[in-house]
Amino acid sequence: MKKFNRIALFIDGTYHGRINQYFGKSHQIKSVLEWQGLFKYIESRVSSLEQLESYIVEVHYFKGLLNISNYTSTKALEAEHRFNEVLSRNGIIRHDYPVTNRSGKPGEKGIDVSLALEAYEKAVHGAYEVGVLIAGDEDYVPLLRKINSLGIRTMVVGFDAQYMLWDKPQVTRTSAALLNTSTYAIMLHEEIESRVRQNDSIITGLFLFPPRNGVSTFRESKKSA
Repeated sequence: MKKFNRIALFIDGTYHGRINQYFGKSHQIKSVLEWQGLFKYIESRVSSLEQLESYIVEVHYFKGLLNISNYTSTKALEAEHRFNEVLSRNGIIRHDYPVTNRSGKPGEKGIDVSLALEAYEKAVHGAYEVGVLIAGDEDYVPLLRKINSLGIRTMVVGFDAQYMLWDKPQVTRTSAALLNTSTYAIMLHEEIESRVRQNDSIITGLFLFPPRNGVSTFRESKKSA
């Protein structure tokens, strides 16, 4: 009899960046997600849904690799290097994919294919019982169907938001088809704003700079603004 579930976490780096952009710059909480807090949150949610202790055994992060000429300053290069150090310290495997579009500007083509191949290969070799995807693109629906067909459960950690950033409207939506295809679907913004869990350490612990009096403090200040 199994003693625990193994979780493999696959992260679309661009999508994760949008989550941090929203909570770090637009939301009242003004903090990005903290990696270990995110891991604990996912382990807690999977354990609760599966009714079995579940632990993350591997984390894969996928992001486009820019050409050196796309970095406008040494500070941008230093920031990228620091970010890679953070990933390494947290045991996250980064998968880079060279990306350019026809105009020669940075693009994201191929990232979803790289993530899908890695996730499916790991699933075929029995590396995990629950595959968790932090992404929102409908292109990942075939991947989830394939993984589900192997008898492996899947979870999508989604996120929806409309906000202003640098005086420009920003919209992020998670594909409904993607959410409906997964075994478990969680909308992160709803979890964070939940009145039931507003002082839950698992929720406040999601952030690098957690709110002192629970997330409700920021929700109320947002309403009164």
